[in-house]
Amino acid sequence: MVSRRRTISVVGLRATSWVIFIAIVVMTLGPVSVRPHTAASANLDRLIAYVVLGLCFALAYPRRVYLVSVVLVVAAGGLEFAQNLVPGRDGRLDDFLFKAAGVIIGLVVARFLQLAFGKHFPRRWR
Repeated sequence: MVSRRRTISVVGLRATSWVIFIAIVVMTLGPVSVRPHTAASANLDRLIAYVVLGLCFALAYPRRVYLVSVVLVVAAGGLEFAQNLVPGRDGRLDDFLFKAAGVIIGLVVARFLQLAFGKHFPRRWR
């Protein structure tokens, strides 16, 4: 029974991670009207979105955290570059830096959670 719970939680986290990633791709490359507008600045929105993305991927793929970090930062750069190819959108270096910082913060938070609450995580997450 325990291994079934672990499998479900890992599968759920992985699915959630990819859904968040796809949502970020759609909001990044779609029209500006697709992006949600909050009371926070756009840079804070970007940072928070990528913190959540980094956190989810780090928890979903705990043995591949370094690969996850590289892939997510490169993806953020690629998406920012791709915005230059979309009419009405523009990719900027400062936007990329907020996204990359968000990924790293998310990975650090995931590691902190693993260390602080390790006994509540499946063995493969510690």
